[in-house]
Amino acid sequence: MNETFIPTLTYSAVANPAVSDVAQHVYSAQASLPSHWGVPSQGNWLSRDTDLTDQAANRMTACTGVLPSCDEFPLASTHQGAAFSAAGDWSAVTVSASANSSQGGITGAFYTSNRMVEGDKFWVKAILANGSASW
Repeated sequence: MNETFIPTLTYSAVANPAVSDVAQHVYSAQASLPSHWGVPSQGNWLSRDTDLTDQAANRMTACTGVLPSCDEFPLASTHQGAAFSAAGDWSAVTVSASANSSQGGITGAFYTSNRMVEGDKFWVKAILANGSASW
């Protein structure tokens, strides 16, 4: 087991066009938010939050009024989500339902394949349809 390895969750519109809206949101959020969440050169990793009450609080804080399909960054399933981050250091936008669903599948598979448990750290990379990467 490598305790120092921090895995990367990737939302690639090249590999999975259905996640394009989410990739664009993450790309933009990482560039504009003060903490640049999930970007290794900034040192601000995300950490998994398995508490369903925390996740609901993150979604409520970020997604109230963002309809019909809200994408929040940092992710609701992190300790850095909207309920736990400073105002202006998180983002929420409307994305297509298919992009949101695709993101959920990618994120769930990432958590499972990397055996991510409470508090585990990870980076996030967004790749746009034109191949531009957030880092």
